[in-house]
Amino acid sequence: MTLKRIETGIPGLDELLGGGFPRGRSVLLTGGAGTGKSIFGIQFLYNGITQFEENGILVTLEESAEIIRENMKIFGWNLKKLEEENRLVIIDAAPIRYKSFLDGKDKYKLAIKPHPILGEREFGIQDITSLIHEYRRKIDAKRLVFDSLTTLLLQHSDLFAIRQDILTLVKTLKISDMSSILIAESPTENEIGRFGVEPFLAEGVIILYMLRRGNTRIRALDIQKMRGTAHSMDSTLFRITNEGIIVYPGEKVFRDDQ
Repeated sequence: MTLKRIETGIPGLDELLGGGFPRGRSVLLTGGAGTGKSIFGIQFLYNGITQFEENGILVTLEESAEIIRENMKIFGWNLKKLEEENRLVIIDAAPIRYKSFLDGKDKYKLAIKPHPILGEREFGIQDITSLIHEYRRKIDAKRLVFDSLTTLLLQHSDLFAIRQDILTLVKTLKISDMSSILIAESPTENEIGRFGVEPFLAEGVIILYMLRRGNTRIRALDIQKMRGTAHSMDSTLFRITNEGIIVYPGEKVFRDDQ
C-alpha cells in the first residue's frame, strides 16, 4: 500500500521526511526553551490552511490566544483572519496560575478558578478532547497542534496518570484522522520530554536543539523516529527567519554525542 502523506510546507523539512508526515499520525515535537517549537507547530497549521486547504486547530496551554496572534504577525501570519474565515480554531485552555508561599518557598500552582472555556474546575484531558471533537466537526479540521503536553501533565504526580492522559489524547486524534503535532518541553538536550514516556506513545519524534558553536548558537533538528516511513537520520541545521522556519537538508550538524 502507498503511504498517504501530509506535507508540512516547512521549507526543507519534507525532503528529510521523504515527502511529509504520514497522514493521520501524532508526532511529538520536543526541545528546550527557545528552540522554536511553538513557531514550528503554528507554521505547520498555517501552511496547511494557506497552501493545502487543510483547516487546523491549535490547543494552547501556554500562552493566551491574544499573545499568539500578536507574536505570529512578525512572520506575516494573520491568524485572526483565518479564525474569522472558520479555517482555524484556537482553543485557549491555558491554566490560570497563582503564586503561593509554602514551606518558605515561592511556588506556582494550577488554580481551581473559573476558566472561560473549561469552567469551574481544574482543566483535564476529557474536557479538552471534547472541545477538539466539537471544533473538528465545525471546521472540518485536518491538522492539530497541542502546545503543550508538559503543561497538561504537570498536574499529575504519578506516571500512570501521565501515560493515561497521553494515550487518551493520541487515541482521540487517531480516531479523528487528524494529523497532529504534540509539543513537549525537554529539560536538557539529552532528554526527550520531561516525563520519559512521551516518545514511546507518539508515532513520530522530532527533536529541536540549540547548540553553541564558538561564540554563537545554532539551531538543529533530529528526526528520531517516524513509524512506517524512511527518514533522514542526520542532525540538520534550521533557522528562524522573518518568514518562519527554514530547514537546510544539505547542512548537517555534528554534535558532541555523535
